[in-house]
Amino acid sequence: MTGSLRQLVPDDHVLARVDRVLDLSWLRSEVAELYCETNGRPGIDPEVAVRLMLAGFLLGIVHDRRLMREAQVNLAIRWFVGYGLHEALPDHSSLTRIRQRWGAESFRRIFERTVRACVAAKIAKGEIVHVDASLIRADVSWESLAVRHVDAVAEANEDVIAEERDSRKTGKHKKVCVTDPDASMATNGRNRRLEPAYKQHAVVDDAFGVVMDVEVTTGEVNEGQVVLARIDAAAETSGTPIQTVTADAGYAYAKVYGGLEQRGIQAVIPAKAEPIRSPVPLRRFRYDAHRDILKCPRSKILRPTRPVKHGRFFYSRSVDCKGCDLAALCLSKGRVNKAVVVGDDYPALLRARRRRERWTDEDRRLYQRHRWRSEGYHGEAKTWHGLSRAIRRGLSNMRIQAFLTATAVNLKRLAAAFFCCPGPASGRGAQINRRAPPFAGGGLAANKPDGWRDLRKADFFNSPRVHFMRNVLAHAGKSGRRVVSAFIATAFAQDDAEAARAQWRRVADQLRPKLPKLAALLDDAEVDVLAYMSFPPAHRTKLHSTNPIERLNGEIKRRTEVVGIFPNEDAIIRLVGAILLEQNDEWAVQRARYMTLETIAPIGDDPAVSLPAFAS
Repeated sequence: MTGSLRQLVPDDHVLARVDRVLDLSWLRSEVAELYCETNGRPGIDPEVAVRLMLAGFLLGIVHDRRLMREAQVNLAIRWFVGYGLHEALPDHSSLTRIRQRWGAESFRRIFERTVRACVAAKIAKGEIVHVDASLIRADVSWESLAVRHVDAVAEANEDVIAEERDSRKTGKHKKVCVTDPDASMATNGRNRRLEPAYKQHAVVDDAFGVVMDVEVTTGEVNEGQVVLARIDAAAETSGTPIQTVTADAGYAYAKVYGGLEQRGIQAVIPAKAEPIRSPVPLRRFRYDAHRDILKCPRSKILRPTRPVKHGRFFYSRSVDCKGCDLAALCLSKGRVNKAVVVGDDYPALLRARRRRERWTDEDRRLYQRHRWRSEGYHGEAKTWHGLSRAIRRGLSNMRIQAFLTATAVNLKRLAAAFFCCPGPASGRGAQINRRAPPFAGGGLAANKPDGWRDLRKADFFNSPRVHFMRNVLAHAGKSGRRVVSAFIATAFAQDDAEAARAQWRRVADQLRPKLPKLAALLDDAEVDVLAYMSFPPAHRTKLHSTNPIERLNGEIKRRTEVVGIFPNEDAIIRLVGAILLEQNDEWAVQRARYMTLETIAPIGDDPAVSLPAFAS
């Protein structure tokens, strides 16, 4: 029956596409210890349970009751989980018991399998990642909030550490959620009121937006407290050292910059200016890293003394402050000398501020990509996969929801890449273990050939000169662009290919002492950029600015986007073949030919083919 159901599910349906890359055959052994073989009624197949949950998140049906009611009438869901029309589906409460029994870490392992599969499929590199956090509204009502004094909370907590007991008491009141104590009051903007919420921290790969890591905390946890741990977790899961991290100004803390420097990671994070909390703010004090001292605005020295948590106190001498004209503004009431707390990673923060002023075009491009890569994932998850609000209460349930959402998004990314080479989906129904072989070290099948990547990245015989100049000038800096452009233009002005290559190498050698990266780029691009010089002079003006094959590829892309969905590979071949025939006919009879057979003949071995005469 499930075989006939498969015929009713379109090939482009999201469940049909995900089914081609999903392999959960490893799951039974993973959760076997959580089941008892001798007691209780027979349990639901673990793969069936996960497929039901994933089907709900892929279709935006995140509540169990609604999902099971939809599965009763939805043929695609029945086929995806392997149930026929006359088979009874599990009760919705079974999914709740499974989540409680497995715990959040089991779902994290499922999510990590998708990450490793995406890395193996080369749609995620793990070298450049974007980090961001987003608040998720807790599943509580405003009537469930209660006001409790923070001191009373601390006194009632027997596990509170001594340091917290001895800390300064604020006397503030705090709202807590009676029905969901794990949620906390938080807001993501000054113009929005505090709401009970959780906070999701996500690490997204730059290449195709694959989610590399995800974690959930209470809403009041600051992003800077967890970002380094999340970056380490993403690198461990992918097995690739992270080279660059982008984040917004919410992560611009000295601890974050220092931690990234220790890991050898480039931080593309806009540093915030020092907040002005007094007439003489901290940014007016200059830190000397070599002598480990601070200098005040009047050049008096503050020396380090006792350490505090994540930093040290720097004190000035009272005799230096006694006659200072800024003493009334700088010193606190009752003090005779200045005391400043400097964090351990404060030098890293200063370096980040200086680096922010010298951001390159590549840094700005990466930061722009951060806005739609990481924030785009949160928008997609909240709009299409039910992450705008917690569907259950408790931090563990919220983590499970986040892991399933990220798993669904990664499966969509993997299926989108796999679907470039269409073929029949395997389907679970007839035989649940009938799957394509999984990736080594992964857990998701994607036996798609590498041709789709080779075709997409193919650089045919010529790299357009205009594109190359745009890329190479980004390494020259604003002040050196005109000079570098003039140097390279001397190679393009040569009469033949040999002279052009010789001049190209001379230019690279001249730029190498001051601009080694630019010179290396010239060395690598010599063959591609100067390929057009091998053609007759009549063709060069047409070849150096546009790759001829790009015109044909552009037309093929336009036609395929109009069609959108192809039932099989033969349909794509028929369409592309028709485009090629049409282009050939138009090229053969048009008057203003881009390149003619007669002019191409001198550079080929075959004699020129006579073209049909134009109609008078």
